[in-house]
Amino acid sequence: MNARITLLPGDGIGPEVVAAAVRVLEAIGRRFGHSWTLTPKIIGGAALGSVIIATPLSILKELMSQCLALFKAPKGKVQYAELLSMLFQLFNVLNARSDDRSAFVHLFANGWLWTAIGGSVVLQLLVVYVPLLQRAFGTTALSTADWAFCLVVASSVLWLREASKAIPRGTRLRKA
Repeated sequence: MNARITLLPGDGIGPEVVAAAVRVLEAIGRRFGHSWTLTPKIIGGAALGSVIIATPLSILKELMSQCLALFKAPKGKVQYAELLSMLFQLFNVLNARSDDRSAFVHLFANGWLWTAIGGSVVLQLLVVYVPLLQRAFGTTALSTADWAFCLVVASSVLWLREASKAIPRGTRLRKA
């Protein structure tokens, strides 16, 4: 058997896990006569350091260049990737409430949503600041400036989506 397999090591523990899986595949191949075509691809925070995003929005380019610098940060700041990922999703969930209405319409109508968002933030704070959890997850405390930067970058998904929703709304209002 010859199989094509795409390897997605990501970041964090991913590279070690994928390397071990490759060794297992090689052993299986030798033992049973199989061959593999392994194609590594980058994903997660590691991908941001090598992907060029072309956009006419100069501010977005600036934010991305800042993100790229952060994802190459020395050990101890690795949690920027996880923090940004979590914050992007929290802002994105606000966008998901409607494809055409602003995320700010009836913003606090869903108490369960805000409970989930609050719970996610509390868990993230625990992982970042509780020493036992810092050791378990390999994190370090972040400064207020770190949090502010991550919030600004992650909120860009909300502001860009709001802008893309506003354009069709403006067009509909002019036609009416």
